[in-house]
Amino acid sequence: MFCRYVYVADAANGRIMKWTTNYTAGGICVVGCSGSVGNAVNQLRTPRDVKFDRYGNLYVTDQGNNRIQKFIISNPSASTTC
Repeated sequence: MFCRYVYVADAANGRIMKWTTNYTAGGICVVGCSGSVGNAVNQLRTPRDVKFDRYGNLYVTDQGNNRIQKFIISNPSASTTC
């Protein structure tokens, strides 16, 4: 099964969320899931934009920390359901 996702920069909560395109599974936090904003490598402060390169790496513009961070997002296996 092939899944499509929508990634959302949740600036107010300092995180990046992943949603399936049918929205039935709910959102999953993929970056900044610590529950608090900050400047540690696992935290964001006002993320504004997300981009992917051709290898599937996720780049996040973290405006509050004046940085761009790269995250390796693992692709689900073919047996994973959406």
